[in-house]
Amino acid sequence: MMRTFLAVLAGLIVMFVSVAAIEMIGIYRYPPPLGLDVNDARAMNAWIATLPVAALAIVVAAWAVGAFAGAWTAARLSRRHALPSAMIVGVTVLVATATNFFQFAHPAWMMLAGLALPLPLAWLGYRLASAKREPEQDREWRGGDR
Repeated sequence: MMRTFLAVLAGLIVMFVSVAAIEMIGIYRYPPPLGLDVNDARAMNAWIATLPVAALAIVVAAWAVGAFAGAWTAARLSRRHALPSAMIVGVTVLVATATNFFQFAHPAWMMLAGLALPLPLAWLGYRLASAKREPEQDREWRGGDR
């Protein structure tokens, strides 16, 4: 159980670093105006409304890569609970993304992509991380031998 906990923790760290790194690329390419108060929802909404689609797509890509990379890491490190470990990371990205939508206004396409991508990409991360494993390593999660 400790291995599973550490695998999820490692997956969450990889997810966070991935999202932050990709979003930093977006901030470098499309910097916020000087003096923008990120705690002021109106100011943030006004800035988001001026961003080009490419800037918003970078943010969606960050969420997607974060879900995939974090889930892959969690699944790869977890032996007996690879799928739940990966999905915990995916659900975390989903919840963080949805929370972001409540804080600031986003275009509908961005909200749809942000809600639709994390879980399938977390599952894909699990599948790719588990591809070379022996089938019995995940048997306990799938119900074992009955």
